[in-house]
Amino acid sequence: MARGYTSVGPMAPFYVFPCGHGFHSQCLIAHVTRCTNQAQAEYVLDLQKQLSLLGGETRRDSNGSITKEESITTMIPSDKIRSQLDDAIASECPFCGDLMIHEISLHFIRPEEAQQVSSWEIKPHNFGSQKSLSLAV
Repeated sequence: MARGYTSVGPMAPFYVFPCGHGFHSQCLIAHVTRCTNQAQAEYVLDLQKQLSLLGGETRRDSNGSITKEESITTMIPSDKIRSQLDDAIASECPFCGDLMIHEISLHFIRPEEAQQVSSWEIKPHNFGSQKSLSLAV
C-alpha cells in the first residue's frame, strides 16, 4: 500500500494497493466503515476525528512515507494517529482482501436505500388503445 502525494498542486490524498486498485482516502474510509463491523468502524472514525482535531502537517519524504531518520517512537502525535488510521483502513485492498469476502453476506440494498426499491419496480402499462402486430418468424 502506498499513500499518494503530489507537489504539482492540491490533490486529494489517495491509496494505491499492490494489486493496482486505488482509492481516495475519504472514499476508502467511507467504504471500510460501511462494510466492517461496528467496533472497527467506530475505531476508524475516532482516529479520523483525532487526526482532524490535531491538524498539522507531517514530515514526509517525496513518496509520502516516513523518512528513514524518523522512527515510530520519534513521530509526532498526528503521524502516530495517521499510521494507525493507515493500518486500520489500508492493511489490504478492500476489493481483493477479506473485506470483499465479508461483503458477500451483506444486503445488496442497504436499509437506508429501501425507499428507492419501489422506484425500480417495472409496472405494466395499459396499452389497450394500441394495436399489436404479430410477425411471422
